[in-house]
Amino acid sequence: MAAPAAEPRFAYAYALALADAQQREEGIDTLRVALARFPDDLDLLEALALLLRDAGRSREALDIAKRRARGNPEDQRALDLVTELSAVRDP
Repeated sequence: MAAPAAEPRFAYAYALALADAQQREEGIDTLRVALARFPDDLDLLEALALLLRDAGRSREALDIAKRRARGNPEDQRALDLVTELSAVRDP
């Protein structure tokens, strides 16, 4: 069960800790819950895209990465992630 997201930075840190503890799906769930409350948080969006990518869910990751890039179209790191994920094909 995902922890409630009182603030985006707490959810972000908790999700990454879960992923580091080999609980990636729980981390993904935590980020989705946080994004329901803070839909425009760029750090949460980036973390979710990266965890989805690492889980082999590149199509979902690409959708989130595009949303992240729209939030700050001049962020080269966000644009690079979109480019990377656009080249990946899910099995």
